[in-house]
Amino acid sequence: MKRRRRVLDDSSERGTVLLETALALPLVILFIVGSAYMGLGVFNSTQAASSARDGARRGSLSYRQADIPGSSDAAAITGAIRQRLGDPSFVTAINCVGPNDTTPLPGGCAAASVISQDRIQVVVTWQVPGPRTARGSALMSLNGLPITDSAP
Repeated sequence: MKRRRRVLDDSSERGTVLLETALALPLVILFIVGSAYMGLGVFNSTQAASSARDGARRGSLSYRQADIPGSSDAAAITGAIRQRLGDPSFVTAINCVGPNDTTPLPGGCAAASVISQDRIQVVVTWQVPGPRTARGSALMSLNGLPITDSAP
């Protein structure tokens, strides 16, 4: 008796490929979207940290009234941050701290000194588009005498 080989038609193979694609495609799309979302989060965190560094760099030169909201020193620091972020939806915390810790100095930035190696700390909390918040901070040594607005 001859055995007959069963010939598979292409339609059953196409159904298998369709089923495998239907199972795998959502996972691939989820991976791609998740990677993009995480990449955007890392980018936003980096931007917040860079803007805090920019503000601390500006504040290290002009610091006597940096911790007083509305002062020219605080405005210069905020301007440096705004220039980096290009977005007004951020909050800053500016403090002058000692050389060995992050406790604000008792007299504020007016009591800060280059000789005692005090530092300025800038913390930026940025409300990025969507329900996310990025936070960055920077500590920088005070450099030289503070810049004053008055001409000599």
